[in-house]
Amino acid sequence: MIAGHDQMMFATAASVVGHIRGGKVRALAVTTIKRTKILPDLPTMDEAGLKGFEASTWHGLVAPAGTPPDVIATLHDAAIKALHDPGVQASLGKLGVDIIGDMPKEFQAYINAEIPKWTAIVKASGATVDK
Repeated sequence: MIAGHDQMMFATAASVVGHIRGGKVRALAVTTIKRTKILPDLPTMDEAGLKGFEASTWHGLVAPAGTPPDVIATLHDAAIKALHDPGVQASLGKLGVDIIGDMPKEFQAYINAEIPKWTAIVKASGATVDK
């Protein structure tokens, strides 16, 4: 896009925030349902008129099915402790990462909600897997 070959793109905040701040590209909106801390004046797609639009990248810890609850709790507690570290928060914040830190059941519910949403989008696109 910077070279002028494309007129628009979707990108993660981390990959373009420097170009936005440097005036090389103009950001139109974020695709998250809430505004992002790294670009707080940038509207969401919903605010820009595409009601209900949400497409975001996310990261999380998962474990194999059947992992004992005490192990899940230990992993969760360690992850939350790390995410509350000021250095971790500062580093992730510079990359445009908004830390959420849900409980395991909330994260599972989020994943479960994402599957049918993206399944419908892929089907509507006509995309197929080459075998």
